[in-house]
Amino acid sequence: MLKHFKATLFALLIFISLFSEAQLNTKHYLYVGRSRIYFGNYTGAIEYLNIVIKLKSHLPEPYFYRGVAKHYLEDYRGAKMDYDKALEIKPFYPDAYMQRGMANHSLERYEEAMVDYQKALELNPEDANVYSNLGITKAAMEDIEGAIQAYSKAIEMDPKLVSSYLNRSSARQINNDFDGAIEDCNAIIKIRPHYAPAYLNRGLSKFENKDYAGALSDYDECIKLDPKNGLAFNNRGIVKQQLGDDAGAIMDYDMAISLIPNLASAYFNRGIAKERLGRADFEQDYKQAIHLRPSYASAFQPDPEKDQTKAQATQSASSSKTTANATTPQDSTMTKSQNQTEKKAPKKRRRNIIMVSETSEEEEGKIQNKNIDIELQPLFGIYYLPKDSVDYDKLKYYSAEIEIINNYNNHNPFLTVTNKEDYLTYWKKSDYIRNIDIFNQKIATNKNEFMNYLNRGIFNSLTLKYTDAINDFNQVVKLDEKILMAYFCRAHSRAQMVDYIHSLETLPEEYIIDINENATQKQLQNEEELVERRIEDYEEVMSDLSLVLYINPNFIFALYNRGNIRCHQRDFRGAVEDYSQALKIEPEFAEAYYNRGLTRIYLNDIEGGAIDLSKAGELGIYEAYNVIKRYCN
Repeated sequence: MLKHFKATLFALLIFISLFSEAQLNTKHYLYVGRSRIYFGNYTGAIEYLNIVIKLKSHLPEPYFYRGVAKHYLEDYRGAKMDYDKALEIKPFYPDAYMQRGMANHSLERYEEAMVDYQKALELNPEDANVYSNLGITKAAMEDIEGAIQAYSKAIEMDPKLVSSYLNRSSARQINNDFDGAIEDCNAIIKIRPHYAPAYLNRGLSKFENKDYAGALSDYDECIKLDPKNGLAFNNRGIVKQQLGDDAGAIMDYDMAISLIPNLASAYFNRGIAKERLGRADFEQDYKQAIHLRPSYASAFQPDPEKDQTKAQATQSASSSKTTANATTPQDSTMTKSQNQTEKKAPKKRRRNIIMVSETSEEEEGKIQNKNIDIELQPLFGIYYLPKDSVDYDKLKYYSAEIEIINNYNNHNPFLTVTNKEDYLTYWKKSDYIRNIDIFNQKIATNKNEFMNYLNRGIFNSLTLKYTDAINDFNQVVKLDEKILMAYFCRAHSRAQMVDYIHSLETLPEEYIIDINENATQKQLQNEEELVERRIEDYEEVMSDLSLVLYINPNFIFALYNRGNIRCHQRDFRGAVEDYSQALKIEPEFAEAYYNRGLTRIYLNDIEGGAIDLSKAGELGIYEAYNVIKRYCN
């Protein structure tokens, strides 16, 4: 009794100690999380803020800062959900309203953004940044005068707020107030003489005022300050082209395209310059420009209102092709030649507002900007994990079924359930073979112990001997048909074998479908045949997984794996059901969120897919932010 009391007291003291440590460390974790945001380590910040939220879920700050981190990762839906939670806990939180307004703006929910900004101003009427953001949203809603008033109010409250000057400059450009736009850029340069976007924007206004020398000088300075600014090279090329320096313009367009490969106007204008110089490859640039921006095709269409000779029409078309692009790669406006300007009253030009803040420059290394492959997270299987592994103390998921096997083995060898396929190559093959030899000896001694066959099957599978592995799992089932892990491991080996066989196949050309072209009836028929064959190949896998779930309906790894197989069989709605069921049982199953998110996107549920991917990113699958940026925003 005394011994039991001491053990209980010792456990209680450990619990109190850990609890006290948690109490003391939450401020530290919050501080580290905020610091990581400051230094641009947004995924690292989320890790620390998750800890604070788990320990003190009643605090609004960790939700707010986690929302900020997600915001920087361009996960606007996930950020909004965190801001919602922060405001639920603390309704009088002006910064949270402002940040949520920015998230709503990024999601093009402009009315909701306006409501958030107004609420932020009610709570803190002296915040110039809210007025600046309010101006950006009004501009997006095409209320240019309202935007200019909001920017002016922000500048009145904070005369050194560079972003408001720059955005007001862009708004004034839309209203053809180029002198006012230049004044705003001049004000920026007085505050920050080395701020490249100010020179870029002032160059555009000077170009529109036909101050070509001044525009050229500004673009030179912008490039000097920011040598990787593709828009500056593009705009400088336009000025050179206007001044008749086609060869110099081509060099600038080359640089612009190398920095921004999808910049349609650079291809278009380079084509014009090449055509003027008589270079043979000018048509390729026109084709690429039209491919990137089909509206450019209209430049080659005849104008029925003009009654001119063929030569005059050609000359007019050539002079009207030059494109000014001073905002984003997606924004361009056709400029007119001087003769056309004299003959016709100038039309009001439209441009997208530059939404620039003092921290708007792209940061190299942001995970959402990396070019990664978009594919499902892999199947879960049983893998060998030596005790000296750096991952030994960082096992992500617990499985009672695996624990039974490890207890039988006295944790040597130690097995874990994971979908890290690199474990296959991480350890020497000799380690696997050594363990196979050990279980060979045990089976020779006792042929009726199913655990030895199960262990040997797992290591046969790890050495890619799938047939031998399946035979071992079959033997387990013969000895005891209720062993869940035998069916699970056999399903995994069968799936791996099917995938391996498919990877070796080389399809004839008529089986290949170009997703960018209209598929012929024969191609569609061939595709259906391939899908049907793939469904048949996975039938035994599906049968085994169904048996696992019959024995234990809550075995999340079987639900997850079946979801993946259903995706391969193009049963996407069934896959979503399996992932959803797994998540009901394990709410922090990151891989299930990720795969369900991808599947929902495929089913055109962008909103649901984005929310799932946000949760996957929050739980540590950081490539989810790349998918959100590319497919959801």
